[in-house]
Amino acid sequence: MIVPFLSSCASGNGVSVVDMGGWKAEYSLSASDSLPGIAGNPADIMVLDSLLLVRDGEQLVICNTDSRESRTLFGRGRGPGEMLGFYDFSYDAASRELAMLDVSSQSILSACIDSLLSDDYLSGSVRRLQLLDVPMLFGICFAGDSLLGVGMFQDCRVASLAGDAGLGYGPYARYVPNAGDKENYPDNILNQAYQARMDYEASQRTLVLACRYADQLEFIRDGEVTLVRGPEGVLPMFSVMDAGGFEVLAHDRDERKGFIDLCACRDGVYALFSGRTVADENSSFGNEVWFVSWDAALESVYRLDRDVIAIDVASDGKLYAVAADAGIYVYQLPGA
Repeated sequence: MIVPFLSSCASGNGVSVVDMGGWKAEYSLSASDSLPGIAGNPADIMVLDSLLLVRDGEQLVICNTDSRESRTLFGRGRGPGEMLGFYDFSYDAASRELAMLDVSSQSILSACIDSLLSDDYLSGSVRRLQLLDVPMLFGICFAGDSLLGVGMFQDCRVASLAGDAGLGYGPYARYVPNAGDKENYPDNILNQAYQARMDYEASQRTLVLACRYADQLEFIRDGEVTLVRGPEGVLPMFSVMDAGGFEVLAHDRDERKGFIDLCACRDGVYALFSGRTVADENSSFGNEVWFVSWDAALESVYRLDRDVIAIDVASDGKLYAVAADAGIYVYQLPGA
């Protein structure tokens, strides 16, 4: 169950900025294995022991890495167990709850993973919670006993989402992720410019944000925020336009993309880097996985043998990636 609000975790007074140090090793990796491709448009992946959860359009595909069998749940629509804009998902191991963000209907679907795996699965077992007065979200993430959201907030960077009949929000981390000459823009515009994906590592008590239009990671731990800036110097490039009395952000064609996806683990953060411009073909894909330690050192860069859009790392050191050909490829990380 989604629980009540946590108090604010971080304020603007606790923000520090560091540069990624190091670059100790560079590896070229070839896939050691592959699983059957997804017949659609897969864009996200999550490893749960022997299961792979893949976000494919408005469907959730569950693959068993042992049997190589898969099942497909949900679909496009407004009915029970259906979505119009499946954009992100997160899993809470303690409650075994899977939360799924539907940006088009401004709602979050919630279900116990056991019910989704059951042969007697019914769409009625999926709970839909409407987002109430919550700005557009870019992502969700369980952190401890709270469900967090990142989006176009006016008063915070990260919010805690909670409620029974519907989900409201309260500030979880109050700071602005700005770098460069954009100080005069409203916070909601800067939050959009620094759109990010999130992951949480319980052993470090740390929430990590990876910026889509900057080579910047953001560590939030124990009320302190650390902005970790990479060596590429990728920063948001945009303009703000008036659209019917509303300010909207427009990305420049020469703007480069930073981190497309991330996985926070006990030993550090694996972040998938693009570096391509918005105008480039397949700009939302990349083939470089940066490993950044918890003390903000860029320890390794893994160059994959193909373009991928999403990654996750299993406890046995295998990196799973969704490629441009819709296949799922497996890489063995050195030393794991």
